[in-house]
Amino acid sequence: MRLNPAFGQCSLAKLAMNEESDEQIEEANARFYRALESGSIQLMDELWLHDESARCVHPGWDMISGWERVKKSWERIFESGQKIKVAPTDLQIFRAGEVACVTCKESITIFDEDSFDSALAVATNLFVRNGSDWLIMLHHSSPVPILVPDTATDTIQ
Repeated sequence: MRLNPAFGQCSLAKLAMNEESDEQIEEANARFYRALESGSIQLMDELWLHDESARCVHPGWDMISGWERVKKSWERIFESGQKIKVAPTDLQIFRAGEVACVTCKESITIFDEDSFDSALAVATNLFVRNGSDWLIMLHHSSPVPILVPDTATDTIQ
C-alpha cells in the first residue's frame, strides 16, 4: 500500500478502501496490457475514457489527442498483423482521489511471420474513476535508450 503524506491521517476503513482501490487500479492496468496483446480494438475501447481528454504516446510517436484519434492509432497498430507481447514490471501506483497513476517498465516483443524484435520502454498510465471503473485517460510509453560504451574512449555515447 502506498500512502501520500499530503492526505493526512487515515482511518482503518479508509486504508482498506485504498488497498481495494490499488487492487482495482492494478487490475485495470493488467486489462490494458491484455487488450494490447490480444489486438482487440473492442477490448481496448472498453478501457479508455471516451472524450477529448484522452491522450496516447506510443514509443517513438507524437502525442495523439482525443479518444477517436487514439482509437484509430490502436486500430493501425492492430491491423499491422504483428503480434505484440508486453511484460510490465516494477509497477508503482500513485492515487489522489479519483485519479491514479501507474508507472512501469515495459519489456516489449513484436513478432512477425518469421522474426521478432525486442525493446524496453518506460510507461505512465493515468486512470480516472468512472463510477466503479478505472478508465485510461493517458498512456505514454517511451523507449529506453540503450547505452553502449565506446570502447575506444570508455565513454558512453
